[in-house]
Amino acid sequence: MSVKVDLSELEKLARGLATYWSILPKSVSNTALRTAARPMLKSAQRLVPVGDRLKSKRAGATKRGLRIKIVQPATDENSRVLVGVSKNKGEAGRRTNLITRGFTDRGGRFHRARDFLKDAYDYTIEIVRDNYGREVLVSFKKWALKNLPRGKF
Repeated sequence: MSVKVDLSELEKLARGLATYWSILPKSVSNTALRTAARPMLKSAQRLVPVGDRLKSKRAGATKRGLRIKIVQPATDENSRVLVGVSKNKGEAGRRTNLITRGFTDRGGRFHRARDFLKDAYDYTIEIVRDNYGREVLVSFKKWALKNLPRGKF
């Protein structure tokens, strides 16, 4: 039994992406990367340590504060996102470094480091890369069909 896959459409799409990448709006690439990074966010939410709700009313604040944020890309990048804890006022982001680096409390007891963000990155980076490649091609195709003259792509 053999399986044939028609890659002509994918090759055509890749050529179009290479040709029109400079005029492709950043929003298309940003949206694709944000969608592709969702598995990393879900992994971080699964790995973050959550305190005991009976002892603290703020337990789980770090987990609830996890976000995907689009930031300004470097000169050689198309898009950049950060997966991490929000540092907005009232959020738990200011305490994230205590979790990821470890700390000694006022009683002298050491709390070991649990770098859940690095673990989430290590577990899911390949999935995110694959998803981004797929998502950007789909987003580019939608954008090209809507914005480019017929027959150019």
